Amino acid sequence: MEVTDRSFNLSQTTNYTLSIRFIPDGFCFIVFNRHNKKILHFAEITNKNKEPQSLFRENAANNPILQHPFEEILCVWDTPLYTLLPNSVFSEENTALFWKLNFGADNAQKLTFFSDKLKLPEIVNIYAVPTAYVAFLRELFPPVQFINQQSAQIISSLLENRKENNSQVYIRIHRDFFDALVLQKGKIVLANSYRFQTKDEFLYFSINIFEQLQLDTGSTEIILSGETSEKDEKIAALRKYIRTISFKKITTDVSGLNLKKIPNLEQYINLFNLPLCVS
Repeated sequence: MEVTDRSFNLSQTTNYTLSIRFIPDGFCFIVFNRHNKKILHFAEITNKNKEPQSLFRENAANNPILQHPFEEILCVWDTPLYTLLPNSVFSEENTALFWKLNFGADNAQKLTFFSDKLKLPEIVNIYAVPTAYVAFLRELFPPVQFINQQSAQIISSLLENRKENNSQVYIRIHRDFFDALVLQKGKIVLANSYRFQTKDEFLYFSINIFEQLQLDTGSTEIILSGETSEKDEKIAALRKYIRTISFKKITTDVSGLNLKKIPNLEQYINLFNLPLCVS
């Protein structure tokens, strides 16, 4: 699946940002013009018979867009194992130590540690990427920069929430975990991830957020994105408890493309918002 804006100029890629996200059966990417904040191209490439790495390497060699040089290259990395720290207590040399204190040294083998410095809320997001994936991508695209999925959600959601008076709960659903972000008047109240396997587990953790933070289920909105849709039975069950549920949109800070051509748009929101994480 590919969608291209009429203004996309393949000879101008050194002025564009390439943003990549790996998915279970392949990968997707966008081309973004930071200078006018316009999304110029979207592509999803899948093959259930190939590993995502193999499929990406094949396309990096043959895809006419991926063969071009870019001004910057970003990769959103999905993992529930991230931790947020205030800028005031963070130090670059202790990135791995902070992560291990939260998730254990036993889980740290064969991992490379990264930190996303988010200027808007003045926090740092620490996470890890398998070293094999880091080496693989840097071999193909040496300047690639990794960004955690929750960092992308925080930045884009804060841009949306800055004019809201009521609390909002942002939930991004993955196959076996979801990210939750609770904002109130432009402030982060909660940012966490929850593993689940069943619909009931998803409901339990989602409703527990409301109970813990004493949020009104009648007036507090849940804004969804990720691997979900209106037909998702988890969402149908959630509507029995939460009055207002909507699906996240691309922030108005970016434009471009005919989004109606992209089915299940909510799955790709983080990818579209990714360039906003880099100043």
